[in-house]
Amino acid sequence: MTRLKCTNSKDPLESLHLALAKQVYEYSSKELMIRASKLVVWGLHFVSTLIDRVHDTGRLVQSQHEKILTFRAANKELKVGVGQELVAATEWQAKELEGEVEKIQTKLVSLRSQRRELEQEVGLLRSSLDGAQNDQARLEGDFLSLTEAVAFLEVELKDEVRRRWPPTRHPEGSVWPQEDEEGQL
Repeated sequence: MTRLKCTNSKDPLESLHLALAKQVYEYSSKELMIRASKLVVWGLHFVSTLIDRVHDTGRLVQSQHEKILTFRAANKELKVGVGQELVAATEWQAKELEGEVEKIQTKLVSLRSQRRELEQEVGLLRSSLDGAQNDQARLEGDFLSLTEAVAFLEVELKDEVRRRWPPTRHPEGSVWPQEDEEGQL
């Protein structure tokens, strides 16, 4: 088969017409008829192949469309199923959390009552502590006054002893009271 040559013209059909015109003059009518019949057969073959491919593509598109519809239906079922499962799981978790909240609230009430009791006990202990501190201060005051009274009485006793028994020299082992070096009896 002869190949068509491209020419440098603006219209591609012009070069095709030139090539066909050249073939018409070069070949006999019988050869042209054979070539034309071959071209028709090839054209029919090409057209039938294209039609087959279009049909195949149509069948493929139809099967893909059916698969898509099947997948969409399955997806809807899964969404509904998953939605129901999620709702059930969420409700279960909500019930668990409500139970925990009730436990925590009960514990909170218990802790509040314990706190009130402890605050009352602390109040009692503070008042007892205040009373004990007052008693301690009073006792310390009494102790200081008694200590001063004892010191005063000791001084008076020494003076009284000196007045009644003047210091004399007694032999050691004497029964009479004597002062030591610090001035105590």
